[in-house]
Amino acid sequence: MAVLPVSSISVRNNGIAFQGKKENKKELRQENVANKMVTVPVAVLMALATTSLNAKEPTARDYDRNIDQTELMAYVSASEGRPVSQSSIITSPKTNILDEKFIYKQMNFNSGGKQYTMYFSDMKSSTKIRKNVISSIYVIPKDHKAVRNEDSEIEYNRPPLFKKLIVHMDGNPDKAFGGALVEEITCDSQGKNRKIIQKEIKLPDDVTNYLLDLLAGDTEYKLLNSLQNVYEKVSNMNIQQPKVIESFKD
Repeated sequence: MAVLPVSSISVRNNGIAFQGKKENKKELRQENVANKMVTVPVAVLMALATTSLNAKEPTARDYDRNIDQTELMAYVSASEGRPVSQSSIITSPKTNILDEKFIYKQMNFNSGGKQYTMYFSDMKSSTKIRKNVISSIYVIPKDHKAVRNEDSEIEYNRPPLFKKLIVHMDGNPDKAFGGALVEEITCDSQGKNRKIIQKEIKLPDDVTNYLLDLLAGDTEYKLLNSLQNVYEKVSNMNIQQPKVIESFKD
């Protein structure tokens, strides 16, 4: 698996190395990632540990000021004060939150009997294409349907947005696995009853390894601040079940 338990972590060259196998090597080589140990700098893990120990329970919602808050408010306030004809609400298999020219990489995988695609992209609201800059990672199930106002193109839901990589390990490296903690905005077919849902999606080894490489700065891509230090190591082996963390009035 991608990682070893805490007792097996070794310190080398001022970094912490997680010994693991690389699956899907052909795809990883295309991303200029060697079949080697994944190294996460000590400073990164120390920052993560400090954050985990000192973090306070968030209030209503504590969104990243650079990306998530702006994006969320655009969704939440999309229809406020705007009379919308229900006949103009449509569903579409394609979300307009992603633009192909801003997607740098995508990985397909199965989890829990569902097919997903993980998109590594820059925000399409950027005024220009920033080469190899990743500011958002979406984990979109194949059956996702965007609920959209056909006239204004406003979408009332949002596909799962990656928030954190969680590595589960209980001391047995053969059982260790990674999970993507995501948050999505859901609504009914008329764009109402919007909720923010937080859940965890179990990841296959190759996706977990790639995310570890990405967080370690071991790929050609640069992460914006909102995607740095988003790693957590836990001793339990349970996937976090979906939970509502906020609801919005229509």
